[in-house]
Amino acid sequence: LEKSGDYDNAQHVLTSLQKRDHKDSTRKTAPLQIALGAKVIDSTSMDADAVIAVVVEQVTSARP
Repeated sequence: LEKSGDYDNAQHVLTSLQKRDHKDSTRKTAPLQIALGAKVIDSTSMDADAVIAVVVEQVTSARP
């Protein structure tokens, strides 16, 4: 959205996601958590092809 010049809408979406994530991770019943043993991929500065490459590498390296 920012790349297309729709900065205000991008900020609205970001704020909404941050509020939702905070609410989900701080609730008393079944708070949102990263599963034990999960691999976390920070895809912030990655395009889809780069994310896929990391996932494939992680899966391949985890195989016996």
